[in-house]
Amino acid sequence: MSDLRQTLVLFSLSLVLSVVINLVLHKKRVQPTLDEINAMLPAAERALKTGMSALGQKSADLKLEKRIEGMLYDSLIDQYPEIKMILEQLSPELLEEIEQNPRVLQGLMERWAPMIKQLTGINLIPEQNNEPKKEQPDYDF
Repeated sequence: MSDLRQTLVLFSLSLVLSVVINLVLHKKRVQPTLDEINAMLPAAERALKTGMSALGQKSADLKLEKRIEGMLYDSLIDQYPEIKMILEQLSPELLEEIEQNPRVLQGLMERWAPMIKQLTGINLIPEQNNEPKKEQPDYDF
């Protein structure tokens, strides 16, 4: 029995020793990593602030763009009230959606203006002059 007891004691000691060694090595491996992470935190915080600032600017730009689109839509409707009348006849919900999102108006105009012109004679999109520009001579005096 003494051999068995001796073996168990040795096994227990080696187990405890291996656990202690692993904990010490683990701490030595983890601590430098934590120090490296702490050293990188200020740079990460600056990058995060810069990113948030850029997102804030983008958000402000989008709000401004949407406000300007709304102003353009209002101006367009003031100049051409027949557009509003046509949209009201087609669908009041469509008119409401366009008033909330004026950006879709351009695509709708390009798609439906020819049909509206054919039905009503109203040209909503002016014809563009596609003639090539004549080059003017460049005179040096």
